[in-house]
Amino acid sequence: MSKDKQDLATVIDLVGAVRSDFTSLNKSNTKILERLATLDERTVDIDESVQSLCRIVRDGNGQPPLTQRISGAEQKIDGHRDLLKELSENCNSLAAARESARIQTKLFTLTSIVAIITSLAVALNTIAG
Repeated sequence: MSKDKQDLATVIDLVGAVRSDFTSLNKSNTKILERLATLDERTVDIDESVQSLCRIVRDGNGQPPLTQRISGAEQKIDGHRDLLKELSENCNSLAAARESARIQTKLFTLTSIVAIITSLAVALNTIAG
């Protein structure tokens, strides 16, 4: 084979390889473009969902907006917290009053016993004397 024929065969092989690489690259690019299109569709769906959620949070969906509802719930919780604190203080006061009443009952009982003992002592002194 002559040098020109060898060079021509080499060029033909190189062109064939380039064509094969180009075809392979084209298929890869097609797959990439299909995946990008799918991602773009999903992005649009996600964007619509986020916009819908934002409207619900900001404007409401037939009810007051979530931000307003959360604010109201926080105010109610704060009110309940104050009521619970007051209830706790009242319970502590009741417990203190109950303990005080119990101590007073014991003191009254002891005072009564001392009075009875004193009366008995006076009676015994009178009898003995």
